Amino acid sequence: MKNKIIRIVSWLINFILVKLKFEHKISIFSKGSLTGTSLFFKVHAMAIKTIYGSATKFCAGFISQDLTNDLIALKSEVGTQSIEDALKDYSGVLLVDNHDKKVLFDLDMNLEIYNLHNLDIKHPAILLLHSELRKMFATHIKCPFIFVNTRMWVSKPSSQLTGPNQMHTDGFESGHQKIMIYLSPMDAEHGYLRFEDQAILNSQPGQAILFDNSEYMHAGVPGTKNDRISIEVTIMHAFISGPQVSKGHFFGRHLIDPVLAYNNRAFSWPEISNINEGLKINLGSGPCDWDEWICFDATEHENVTSISFSPTFTLPIQDHEVALAYSSHNLEHLPDNTIERLLSEIKRTLMPKGLFLLKIPDYDWFLDQYKYGIEESMSNKGVEEIIYTWESRAIEDSLENRLAMMFSSYWNQEYGDHFSGKLNLSSNSYHGPPMAKKEFLKEVFTSNSPKNISNILNSIVLEDQSFQAFNHQNAWSKSEMHDVLNSNGFSLITDDKELILRKYRSSIPNLQDMDDWSSFYLCEASI
Repeated sequence: MKNKIIRIVSWLINFILVKLKFEHKISIFSKGSLTGTSLFFKVHAMAIKTIYGSATKFCAGFISQDLTNDLIALKSEVGTQSIEDALKDYSGVLLVDNHDKKVLFDLDMNLEIYNLHNLDIKHPAILLLHSELRKMFATHIKCPFIFVNTRMWVSKPSSQLTGPNQMHTDGFESGHQKIMIYLSPMDAEHGYLRFEDQAILNSQPGQAILFDNSEYMHAGVPGTKNDRISIEVTIMHAFISGPQVSKGHFFGRHLIDPVLAYNNRAFSWPEISNINEGLKINLGSGPCDWDEWICFDATEHENVTSISFSPTFTLPIQDHEVALAYSSHNLEHLPDNTIERLLSEIKRTLMPKGLFLLKIPDYDWFLDQYKYGIEESMSNKGVEEIIYTWESRAIEDSLENRLAMMFSSYWNQEYGDHFSGKLNLSSNSYHGPPMAKKEFLKEVFTSNSPKNISNILNSIVLEDQSFQAFNHQNAWSKSEMHDVLNSNGFSLITDDKELILRKYRSSIPNLQDMDDWSSFYLCEASI
């Protein structure tokens, strides 16, 4: 039923995008009709949510120190702007707030407006800021998105609790979120951000916070002694990702109409192949009930063909019979020589123009998330269910140890077997990361490629005399995986996740599972 709904919504999306492609100036509802435009925002947001799921409502991280310093230095370059100048006629595509004189007077007394919104949207500092924010939050937002408005201001010390300094929601139309970036420390002296039940305090400059600005009550709290330097970036969920579409405004809210996000943009993705008639196989499927698929796994299950992946295994399939080979979150569990054999068997069984779609954890993303300090990235990655065993080895539940699990993890002889579910719940059972100090892990994560990280951590695991079996034991950056595929006889068609999901989500069951932290590689056998 879910796949049928997705197919219907996908058809609707394609129809809208094709229409927009040929009618760039279209507005489905009159801009003079608030009711019509609000309805379109709601329908637009609902369709995106149906396809991609709900965005994370709150997530926090840090932009890089170099970017923080550059943005602070940019203050003097852009200069300030008076409230009067900010209210001058605006001919852009943003809905602009109209405040009464009392509010404007209070803002003038308590804030300094900086001209960041008047910069060319292709200014290097704006592009770099948006690039880092996309890397930080794209998977938490879950759907494609565009940048709508970027503005900067300073809250004066001990300023009044008015405007953005009083508890409020923004009342934006459906499908929007905000990212607040603070270039000053978050503390009582410099000021901070407060939600109804939470204060963001005691953090270094560069704190970036993504949240649902029209749902959560929030307020900027001015510092007691120093300026609070704030940058606000508004984003809009969309069907395709894109840059900020127009010049901003200090009082800008969001686009007048969601269609404007798509005007004057190309909507045709590169064509990729349809799935031909032939066998469809799932390699490393786990327990699986997929109609019209042959599923292979070591797990014993009624509808799964039992197979043990090894350096000498053979698929029970004739040459050139497979139209689509799919493997999801399997290769990271295997050693290199078994992976080489698996890829050789896939190549042998693929028919001419047959497709191989590989899905593995996105290790570049994990390292970026670590760099930006986003702890949310390591929630719900399978660690919670085995973390009780860490106490036996005095392993701390830290971001470093959770991240290490993605690159190298194992269980000992007392634990049992994780994949079969036959576990021994003894006090000596252990399933977790290699035992290494936090500072050592920090150095490993910040100075090595994913492949090297897994190799380094695996060597530590093998020093444990009670070692029984690896869980994860392999990792690759995108460029490293490109090399693996090429050296094993595959040509990469695309690793564009958005394109692959759009094309195959309705025909490959569960393709979207874990897609927010996965990388995808669509290949064909080299001639």
